[in-house]
Amino acid sequence: MGQAREALDALTDGSKSDDEKLVLATTAVVTFLAAFGVSGGTNLVMIATHDPIIKQHKPTLAFASAWIGDGILLPIINMLMMSAFRHWGTRMGRRNSAVALLGGFGLMAVFQVVQATQSMTNYTMPAPWQWTWLGYYHMLYMGSQFSFMGFYFIALYHAWQQGHLSAPQQRHLLAIAGMILLFAVLLQTDYS
Repeated sequence: MGQAREALDALTDGSKSDDEKLVLATTAVVTFLAAFGVSGGTNLVMIATHDPIIKQHKPTLAFASAWIGDGILLPIINMLMMSAFRHWGTRMGRRNSAVALLGGFGLMAVFQVVQATQSMTNYTMPAPWQWTWLGYYHMLYMGSQFSFMGFYFIALYHAWQQGHLSAPQQRHLLAIAGMILLFAVLLQTDYS
């Protein structure tokens, strides 16, 4: 809960401008809607319409990694990363953007291959190598999220090289790393 408190403090910090608070709040809301809102909302529609796929396969709302990871951790992670970008005055160059995009979508592809080869089915991939529209959406979102994280770590490296990594940003890095690890544990628990 320390990470959640720190993220809330980032929003309510009196030293932050209204513009900064708006950017951080928007980052959290957009992340929540894109990560959890689409799949969780689709799950609710499927419950309401008695869609048979959610009876045959585990839906979003049955995963702790969706509730906690997508619904809470990712919005906080993205908010902390956006705060760092703004503090560092990060600009996306072509090379860094390409590396982050290739790394992010490459990592997403690894996850999809592992999911398919291990027959880790759910209602986004009801059979190995066969995705629903929500599965394709999740791939796009997942690749984008990994790319955003990749760009953060590239920017972090440059900030560290230039001596621009402040004590609060170091704490944010530890919080981000801890939340990523927690998300990984939740995923492992959901699929074990």
